[in-house]
Amino acid sequence: MIERTLKHVRKIYTGVDIGGTKIAVAIADKVGDIVAQNAFPTNPTRDPHEVVDQLLGLITSMVDENQIPVAGVGIVCCGPLDLERGLVMTPPNLPLWREFPLHHIVESRFGDACRTGEMTPTAAALGEHLHGVAGRGP
Repeated sequence: MIERTLKHVRKIYTGVDIGGTKIAVAIADKVGDIVAQNAFPTNPTRDPHEVVDQLLGLITSMVDENQIPVAGVGIVCCGPLDLERGLVMTPPNLPLWREFPLHHIVESRFGDACRTGEMTPTAAALGEHLHGVAGRGP
């Protein structure tokens, strides 16, 4: 779903939230205005490689539709994570994702502009502060 035209935007940023029930994807311009967003069910009994293939296909189609290069991909995922090795370790709500190389798979598609982090209350608060109602001011 495209929310506005992008003639003045040179690059977009992709944000991904991988949770136990759904995976949400948004692409935004450099000031955080959302250009497009989509989501699909995670299905914790599905092979994680299939899920990530679906995720990468969705990101690619959203980017292609907007015809603007990706400047970065940020992913938050339920943890715990091993950020040094780029692995999703043992998430209780995604039992098949044990030591899954999420970062490396996404990085192989989008390059070293990929960042992975654990979804924590701090990450949620930062996102709300920067781009939520509180971040937009009066």
